[in-house]
Amino acid sequence: MVIASLLFFVVALPFTSIAQIHLTGDIPISRLIDTASSKLGISVRYDPATLRQSVTIRSADPMSDKELWRQLNDSLRAIEYTTVAQETPGSYEVVQLRSAVGSAFIEQIDSDHSQYPPAGFRAVLISTSPLDPTSAVTLVQPLVSPTHGKVVALPGSGEVLIADLSTRVSVIETTLDRVKNAEGEIVIEPIRAPPGRAVEYTSVIKQLAER
Repeated sequence: MVIASLLFFVVALPFTSIAQIHLTGDIPISRLIDTASSKLGISVRYDPATLRQSVTIRSADPMSDKELWRQLNDSLRAIEYTTVAQETPGSYEVVQLRSAVGSAFIEQIDSDHSQYPPAGFRAVLISTSPLDPTSAVTLVQPLVSPTHGKVVALPGSGEVLIADLSTRVSVIETTLDRVKNAEGEIVIEPIRAPPGRAVEYTSVIKQLAER
């Protein structure tokens, strides 16, 4: 195993560099990993003996940091590999896609990991309130990758565990946010009681609210 890591520290925050890099032609995936690691200021552990493939890139334009990271993860996914986050923020490992569920570090929303590029495959704990976790799982199950993804309700915690490709996790997070906002939305509108029946009307509304 080798670890591709940044040889020097930069002042800029991770994943915010605006400098671009130009890559074209047949590029070994190991070189792509090393380049992304150095450029983004992250550490990536991988086994060069199992990553001997090359990727062909044809582009007249230089790539930004985000495009470079996306290109790396797309190239890995094409050969059934991916990146997963490790416990230390900014550290990753290249693993086979089929074993990613058991290898990915479980992230909390708004943890320090969010300051770094999202791994190609992520495991995330997400709050479902005001939805109960079981209902949330039923809602997002169709969005989960049928071959590599997983979503599990954690009863009593108000959370679900989602493990899937980063692009799918983003869609699931957005979907849950929309539903949670809709569920929690309260609209207050004035209601005019019929003339002479205000007390009776108030009593009926109170009984309905208490049901």
